[in-house]
Amino acid sequence: MVEAAIHLYGSEAATAAAYCALEAWTERRHSDYGFWFEVFLRLRDRME
Repeated sequence: MVEAAIHLYGSEAATAAAYCALEAWTERRHSDYGFWFEVFLRLRDRME
């Protein structure tokens, strides 16, 4: 998923994943939140 996000969103991939995580959190989709938060963390570490 990390590679797909980078391919789709480029340098904004971590931001896109953060928005997905936020949306999942506000909709109380906890498993989706955990998934997107993990993707965000991997992207954040990779993009630094």
